[in-house]
Amino acid sequence: MTEATNAKELNDDAAYNFAQQKVELFTKQLNESNPLLTKISDAMTKEGMARDKITALEDHEECMKWRTIMESESLAKAHANQELMECNAKYQKLMKELRESH
Repeated sequence: MTEATNAKELNDDAAYNFAQQKVELFTKQLNESNPLLTKISDAMTKEGMARDKITALEDHEECMKWRTIMESESLAKAHANQELMECNAKYQKLMKELRESH
């Protein structure tokens, strides 16, 4: 955004447009990654709650129920992390292409 502001002050339309494209691309990345970060956070919270339940319970059957939940949330977290890495790679590629086209 600083680049865009500086370019605008210098009346450099080409630099301004380029900077705006970078800002727009970064904004898209934030919008796409935010729900993934929420999934990761939610899964971590549920996984931790299940772990706490397992620690507090003495009933083996109840512990197994919570262990299943903990493992499921761990998988959900890992899946969302993978999606986030793919999102990051996508936008790294797009930003590189944008820089190279300029």
